[in-house]
Amino acid sequence: MTKIYLATIIILISSVIQAVGQPLLVSGRVLIDDNDPLVGATVFLLPNSRVGTLTDSIGFFRLETDVAGKQKVVVRYEGYATDTLNLASAE
Repeated sequence: MTKIYLATIIILISSVIQAVGQPLLVSGRVLIDDNDPLVGATVFLLPNSRVGTLTDSIGFFRLETDVAGKQKVVVRYEGYATDTLNLASAE
C-alpha cells in the first residue's frame, strides 16, 4: 500500500512593513518540511484575494497592498494542504 505524505507548508515572513501613506509589504519564503523551497506556490492575501503572486525558484514571494490592519497570507499548491498565516500591521 502506498502512503501519500502531504508536507506541511511553512511560511517564513521576512518582513511586514508599513509606514504612513506607504503600501504594506509582505515578503518571505515558502518551504516544505525538509526546508526545500516550494516553487510555483500560489500566495495571496485575504480579505483582498486580488493581491497574489507565485513563489520563485527559491520559494520567495513578495506582495504589496494598501489595505492596513489584519491580513491573512494564504499559500496553495496542488497536492499540499493549504496554509494560512494571520498578520497584523500598525494602523
